[in-house]
Formats: sequence, C-alpha cells, structure tokens
Amino acid sequence: MEELEAAIAKMNPGKAPGPDVIFWPHGPTLWKSCKKELLEIFNLSWATGKLPKIWKLSTVIPILKPNKNASECKNYRPISLTSTLCKLMERIIHRRLMNWLIENKKLHFYQTAFRTHHSTTDQLFYLNQSIIDGFQEKPHKKTLAVFWTSQQHLIEFGVKNWSILSKAPELMAKRYYG
Repeated sequence: MEELEAAIAKMNPGKAPGPDVIFWPHGPTLWKSCKKELLEIFNLSWATGKLPKIWKLSTVIPILKPNKNASECKNYRPISLTSTLCKLMERIIHRRLMNWLIENKKLHFYQTAFRTHHSTTDQLFYLNQSIIDGFQEKPHKKTLAVFWTSQQHLIEFGVKNWSILSKAPELMAKRYYG
C-alpha cells in the first residue's frame, strides 16, 4: 500500500489523460475508495506479465515545433497520451527497479542519467576534476575524454563542419600537454 501511496503522491495533476480518460485531478478522490482493488489489478498484471489492453493504447497528439512551417509533417513531434493507471503502475515499477539497481550496486558510480539527485552537471564536475587530478600527479596521468554525438544533432545545433570530429583521434595523438 505504501508503494501505491508514494506513487500517487508523485503523480502530476496537470497531465492530460490517455485513452482511459481518467483525469488526474479526480485521482485522489478515486484512489481513496479503491486502493485495494487497484493494487489487485497491479499485482495481477505484475504476476502474469500482462497489461489491460487499454493500457497499451495511446492518444497521439501532433505538436508543432517552434518556429516551423505548419504545412509540413516533419515539423511536428508526436506526444503520446498514455493511460493514467498505467503511468501509476510504471511509477511503482520504476521505484522498485531503481531501488534494486542501487541496493545491488548495478549502477556505475558515474551513471547520472535517469537518476534522482544526479545530473549532467555532475558529469562535467567529474571530468573537470579528472583533468585537474591528471595535471597534479607526477608523472602526469593521462586523461582522455570522448564526446559522441550524431551528425543530425550537430546539424540541429548549427554545427556546419562536423567532419572535423572524425579527425579527433588523429589530432589528440599529436598533442601533448604538461
């Protein structure tokens, strides 16, 4: 029951409903009267590995990208509105999975994506600290940083000469510092 209550508390009341048409603002009233039944549905789904069919459906809403021509399909991004009850169960599963991964030390120390209280800023701090540590050690410790992205991402961010990245290993091999 605690897992369900914690998941309910974290649900966002501003989210639009999916095909089940359960509006979250109605949620707290609804949940008080049927927590036990809801847990039975979740437990049955968990035990059998099956979801109610309506939970597998979504309502897809096309959203126009900023400053794009509305007459071209490629200028829209799809938003899928999924079942409110399915989102609630996903929260419970996510919490169980994250707890298991942390307790069993399955996440690398430097894994920051998709973890609470971690961010890409942490990664920048770790990189910066590794560079500083490398220069302070004698003989100098070698620090290599690899940044990977796709050509499409570079184009989206306005990078014109993306082919220079293919020369990165060659350029790094020729430069020594310290």
